[in-house]
Amino acid sequence: MVWWSSPLSRTPLCSAAHQTIKKCCIAIVATTDHTNRSVHQHPASSTPPLTPLLHSAGDRDPRAKPRSDGTSDLAHERPNTRPQGLSQLVPMAATGGADSEVHFDFFPLVRQYKSGRVERFMNFPPIPAGVDPATGVASKDVVIDPANGLWARVFLPPGGHDGSKLPVLVYFHGGAYVIGSASDPMTHNYLNGLVAAANVVAVALEYRLAPEHPLPAAYDDSWEGLKWVASHATAAAADGAEPWLADRGDFSRVFLAGGSAGGTIAHVMAVRAGEQQGALPGFGIRGTIVVHPYFSGAAAIGKEAAGGSAARIAGDRVLVCVAEKDGLRDRGVWYYESLKASGYAGEVELLESVGEDHVFYCMKPRSERAIELQDRILGFLRK
Repeated sequence: MVWWSSPLSRTPLCSAAHQTIKKCCIAIVATTDHTNRSVHQHPASSTPPLTPLLHSAGDRDPRAKPRSDGTSDLAHERPNTRPQGLSQLVPMAATGGADSEVHFDFFPLVRQYKSGRVERFMNFPPIPAGVDPATGVASKDVVIDPANGLWARVFLPPGGHDGSKLPVLVYFHGGAYVIGSASDPMTHNYLNGLVAAANVVAVALEYRLAPEHPLPAAYDDSWEGLKWVASHATAAAADGAEPWLADRGDFSRVFLAGGSAGGTIAHVMAVRAGEQQGALPGFGIRGTIVVHPYFSGAAAIGKEAAGGSAARIAGDRVLVCVAEKDGLRDRGVWYYESLKASGYAGEVELLESVGEDHVFYCMKPRSERAIELQDRILGFLRK
């Protein structure tokens, strides 16, 4: 049995949280068949659909740039898919009673009170979709399911369309399952650079966050998003499909990727895809990139996962990336070793970034080790 919990790594971004690693407040159990249950007071089944909140004209970002094709930028037209309870971005003064009694404290990321009120302390202004002036990469937001508030940001590399199709990269953002977004600066800027260098079409999927929506909500949302991406393998833009995917994506060359919690989501999606192949017709997953995965816990490691569902991961290659100073490094290496011992028939690679910490490449994208990491990922995508 593998425990997945939510410790914080010792990063420049989260250095104040180093001493809270043992105060993990959101934990799930992942069994070998990847059925998940929450172990805090919110039942895993309590994952109601989001209620989209419409933007007003004042919500438009004045920095938004119109796209060259004259269509609207959905970054500023789409419904606000932030889960209910997340609108309180600035901590409020305690009002006494249940609204001041802490249910659990995951500072400096999130704190929840017994009243249900949630405070998030690391709030990154979303970057609007559009054309990135540094890379020429274009992006736009697409609503997948208005009833559930699911959406995605699609990235297209620069250059004209000569009729050839490009590999498809499906990306899951990190944030300990409690913060982060497909539109946050880390995800947006990272994918702009990667899409330009790799010449791929990328899709960053949004998912609901804990504690309002405990696991497996993030996995269920990601799976619905993945099925939406896969639907473009057999759909045409003329039939209402997203044209950047239907016209430009090569669905025989699909890769899953993510960092931190997103790396764990990428693993779970690869397992589900391997177990439910009929759910993704025409969707050829070539490999999975798991960067600084968010596996942790107190249970013994070693060969505990060997022979489980990991052997059924879709695709024939997995790249596992860890950082030497990351508190999650040993679990990442354990994942790599367990996958190799699981009976998985594909190739498993490991890259360790010496001297670096958790998701360092987001804070130091031009550093020597970040360039080394990107080169390894580019090589993996080009095989």
